[in-house]
Amino acid sequence: GTCSNATDALAALGLLEVKAGKDRREAFVYLKKAIDLDPFNADLVLIEALALQQHESDYPLSLNRYRKAVRLLEAQSKVVPADVLTNMGVLCHETKQYVEALEMYGKALKAVEAEGNSDGADKSDESGDGTSVRHKDNSLFWKWVNTDVRVKASGVEEKTKLTIASSQTDVDSLGLKSGDDILLERGVETTIASISKGDDGVIHLVVKDNVELKTPESKVSVKHSNRRLQNPSSISIAFNLARLHESSGRIVPAIELHKAILKQHPSYVNSYLRLACIARDCGSLKDCSEWLKNAVAVAPGNPEVLTLVGNLHLSLCDWAPAQNVFDQLLQQKVPKVEAYSMLSLGNIYFNNLNTPKKYSKHL
Repeated sequence: GTCSNATDALAALGLLEVKAGKDRREAFVYLKKAIDLDPFNADLVLIEALALQQHESDYPLSLNRYRKAVRLLEAQSKVVPADVLTNMGVLCHETKQYVEALEMYGKALKAVEAEGNSDGADKSDESGDGTSVRHKDNSLFWKWVNTDVRVKASGVEEKTKLTIASSQTDVDSLGLKSGDDILLERGVETTIASISKGDDGVIHLVVKDNVELKTPESKVSVKHSNRRLQNPSSISIAFNLARLHESSGRIVPAIELHKAILKQHPSYVNSYLRLACIARDCGSLKDCSEWLKNAVAVAPGNPEVLTLVGNLHLSLCDWAPAQNVFDQLLQQKVPKVEAYSMLSLGNIYFNNLNTPKKYSKHL
């Protein structure tokens, strides 16, 4: 039989060669030798996929290798790990296969739960935590929960008013509140605007949409969080989903999901940065500034945060604060950031030629 130690060593050597930026041709020779020795070993194919993923030009090839590895795992009745599905989602996203990317991220979230990292995820939030995730495009993070409430139409002309037909006798016992999204029978969806009890003891729901019940009475389900966002293992997947929304032009659910991530994990700096970028792109520099302030508070020395702060100052022609930021970045000696900071300082100089002594050092 094949010596597993030999194939593992060859595969590991190939991956190390790729990550070290050495001879790529030689690296993939090692990987090919390992796979030729043990062609049905999904782990070896996954290592090759990961090696290919290191270079953007190889993304399509990497995705094909991931797909082959998944087929091998499924044929052997093995579980596909969440990180593999996440990587496939990222590659689909980067190669503009947005529908498949969404599918992969959904599978990755389920895999996280199957791996035992759910921490209570996928249990409906009966307490109604006021979760801000409710957009239909964020349905991976909420679910419909059945209630004991039944409603009927209040009258032919009252399209936005429903009457409680079940046995509840007071508003608190309904388990519903203003602002809740509800689902009626046969797929009718709406949002509760208000709940009131009349002098006759009858409880009414006023909803935000014209509703036409398809049956004399209807059961009511209410939208609640499935608590996936409370699970730290799901947050990077949720962030990738929000980025996918952005790339697909779904800005409203993207903003909603970034804000929900921050509500559960206030130190997740990447969502602050994306909200700042979205605000900037929408022309709201004030909101952009606020999100960046939050990002600086969470990660004061983060080069990406400081670069965005510096760019915001540049866009507002706030030359002195911009210079301070880029001077600070220069001191960090991060190669790519250092070059960008020098260019930015040069731009500050050329926009202030009337004060040459102050900025001439950046020529």
